[in-house]
Amino acid sequence: MCLNKMFRVFVILLLLHSITLHAQKRIALVVPYKPNEHFSDADHEIAHGSELSASRVREIIRERLSASIAQKLSGFDSTLYFANQTADTQEDLRKIYNSLGFRFIYSGSGKKKAEADERSRVSIKNLFRKKESNQVAYVQDDKVLPNEATTRYYEAYITNKNLMPYLDSTYQLDRLILLSMFELKTRADLCLDKAAGIYQRELSVHFTVLDKDGKSKGGDVVRMLFPSNSNDLDDILNHTLPVISQHIALEVR
Repeated sequence: MCLNKMFRVFVILLLLHSITLHAQKRIALVVPYKPNEHFSDADHEIAHGSELSASRVREIIRERLSASIAQKLSGFDSTLYFANQTADTQEDLRKIYNSLGFRFIYSGSGKKKAEADERSRVSIKNLFRKKESNQVAYVQDDKVLPNEATTRYYEAYITNKNLMPYLDSTYQLDRLILLSMFELKTRADLCLDKAAGIYQRELSVHFTVLDKDGKSKGGDVVRMLFPSNSNDLDDILNHTLPVISQHIALEVR
């Protein structure tokens, strides 16, 4: 009798330990942007230079961006993204997309940079120093463009209260990273070589981070420039995705 009681206590403790370990496990899921949220004026040039169709260029960018962000995330026991899509994952993507709303809001990083700039100006005025000596660098990596106070990003938000319970039961999520828009545009105002027709291209990725309850934990747009002298897709993605992904990963806590 006593042994049976001790055994039941042991089983209960083991179950509680298992539940605790499960509760402490942190899992992040990266959701790619909708295919129709890909905007680019360079796809056909890149397709020609890479010997691919324009549609395939768009598919590769979407797939590799999600994978790159998942690889850069830290502090999680597991990071997931929709690769090698099956009927089940396609259905989950459909559920997610049908449960989201989108809106443009001002970039938080742009606001912080504007506030930092204002603090610099006040400090300069008070201390009679040159602006350059007090400028606060919001983004230290010069490959990424700092957002301004007028910069807006495409925020994603939950419109279906049943989505997060479903994702939690399916993936046991702690964080949901929603990519909402991809932009690639040629900057005609930033000419590198007029004779050769080489300009800067600006790549932008909009994202939102949600917790397991669907509450926003942040979001922004990350932008960077790269020259248009290469239309090899691998070269472009190898150059841009690690930088973009690292900055997004730093916003996921």
